[in-house]
Amino acid sequence: MDGRGGPDMANNSRKTGGRAFQPSLDGTLEPRLLLTRGVHSLGVYPTISTQTGAAGLIARIILKNGEGFEVITTRGTVKAVANNKTNQVNLILSGTTEDTEVLINPITPYIRRGVAHKFAPSAGTRTGVVQIGDIIVQSGTVGTILGYNTAVLNGKLSIPSANRVDRIAFQSLAPGAAITTGGDLEDLDIRQGIN
Repeated sequence: MDGRGGPDMANNSRKTGGRAFQPSLDGTLEPRLLLTRGVHSLGVYPTISTQTGAAGLIARIILKNGEGFEVITTRGTVKAVANNKTNQVNLILSGTTEDTEVLINPITPYIRRGVAHKFAPSAGTRTGVVQIGDIIVQSGTVGTILGYNTAVLNGKLSIPSANRVDRIAFQSLAPGAAITTGGDLEDLDIRQGIN
């Protein structure tokens, strides 16, 4: 304690048991891995990664080839669950209403200064499309699901509510895809084809 009753800063500047700086034998700083939110330096990831943000309104998907997508819902919540065995992503929707729009958009990659004419090794494998497994509406209904240029449905999309669904749009429907609604479906748009 110093003369004023406070802690003696000269003798006890750190908490007891705190981690102290440990220089290495050659006097350099200890090694640390740099964590970034950008694309991996090689543009290739070992697995599909997913994150949820904005209180569940946005789910971010990063594919193995470095492509990124955001699934945005205007009401309710969305969660993306990766299935690395099938290279697909399942979407789980909760608390949605007939006014809810679910948008599947690409993320524009961040280009660092000075690398405008360089491409990642995986750039040639990018398709601009995310493979969606199942879309599960846990509670409520959905008004619109838009993935016209960006999403291929491989699994089941089930909207059990009897409310009318305004629009569902995908780039294509793969073998095994199924769309079931409890009410009327006003508009179904498939850009490339139904297999």
